[in-house]
Amino acid sequence: MLVQLNFENQLISFKSYCKMKHIAVFLFIYSVTFSFCQTEKVFYEIVQTKEFDKLALKTLWKELHTPQIVMPIHTGFRFVDINYYTQWHDGSKILASGFLMVPTERVKTTSSELIYLHGTKMSKARGINLKNGEQFICAGFAAEGYVVYFPDYIGLGRGERFHLYQHAATQSSSSIDFMRAARQYLKDINYETDGQLFITGYSQGGHVALGLHKTIQERNSNEFNVAASSPMSGAYDMSGVQSECMFREYEFPSYFPYLLRSFDEVYNLFDEEFSSLFSPPYDQVVKEYYAGDCDIWEINPLLPKVPIESLKPEAKAKYLIKGERFDQIIKVISENNVYDWAPKSPVQLCYCESDEQVNFQNSIVAYQQMRKRGSQMVFLRSGGKKFDHFQCSAFSSVYTKLFFEAVRKGKRNLKGKFFKRLLVKTASVLNAGYYRRTYNKQNMPIFMKHE
Repeated sequence: MLVQLNFENQLISFKSYCKMKHIAVFLFIYSVTFSFCQTEKVFYEIVQTKEFDKLALKTLWKELHTPQIVMPIHTGFRFVDINYYTQWHDGSKILASGFLMVPTERVKTTSSELIYLHGTKMSKARGINLKNGEQFICAGFAAEGYVVYFPDYIGLGRGERFHLYQHAATQSSSSIDFMRAARQYLKDINYETDGQLFITGYSQGGHVALGLHKTIQERNSNEFNVAASSPMSGAYDMSGVQSECMFREYEFPSYFPYLLRSFDEVYNLFDEEFSSLFSPPYDQVVKEYYAGDCDIWEINPLLPKVPIESLKPEAKAKYLIKGERFDQIIKVISENNVYDWAPKSPVQLCYCESDEQVNFQNSIVAYQQMRKRGSQMVFLRSGGKKFDHFQCSAFSSVYTKLFFEAVRKGKRNLKGKFFKRLLVKTASVLNAGYYRRTYNKQNMPIFMKHE
């Protein structure tokens, strides 16, 4: 009897031990699982905010001769200027900045997200000014009810280091990091979107937009749902049709040193100190005018009309004559082409045939290659045969709005409403002179004004 009782006590102790061990294991697994499920809060810092109500927007629309039938005003919005963290090309953490526009009134449908990628800038300066051409484009989307992401690129705005111009990988990664920071802000103010992301941008922003769409489709589709993209007048084929402008007269020679400096930083292309590649006085221009204080129109007159002529003869011979070093440069430029893939969601490629900055064949090459890859969701949209790069932006932006509107509403015809397209086409024909007088290179500093 005593032996039996002792055995029963031991059995109870053993069962208790097993039960406690089971609970301990459960608690351990729960704590580990819970820690993995808890996502780290994404850093952002609000620098300033500014409210624009519908009355202020209507006044602005009237001042800028913008009909609401094409660019409707359904809501005002809050303009938020924020800092966030992203990565330099070597993976180190750096500070960057950007703008966010959040509708202040609920429209008929839940807000979609839209990211707008801006054109080439060399000056770090920026501020809140809706008369700035690209901020006005963003305001048009925000007033229609989109949450608009408008990031500065690495090195611009309040960003650290300097801008890695046309470097596809960091353009995409910093844009994604900005959207993560902006989404954290939306979460903190309990603002929900429908989860659809629309991507667009002009000029350099067109290159960024197409590259970003590609990156998200290949690597981040579980995080972002790209409903459609509409890249506008971007240099998608950098090593092909766009590279030709460096060897002939070109009105924007400032892009050439900007590109070389960017790629030298990332790929370590040149043996010499960067500025020593250039002949006097261009070596001093490269040293003094690319520090973020000057912009394109200030630098262009200081450089030769044929961009390659800014280089020393020995530098041209070493790096731009067929051979091992030339092949290396072409290889890294080719790595930043963004057209050789097959989009799974709709893409509209906007361009103008008389574009003097970005060869419109970039869009044709991208379209043909994407179709060849099997994509049936790629479309071409001409903004006009007689408009240059600056004028083209106005019409491409409206066609982008119509395209996105059609995608959001699930329309079969993704060109947008016929009546609106007719209005835009009529304006481009009957008022062509107005757009040429207003949107031209002489007025570019006015439209890009920071404050």
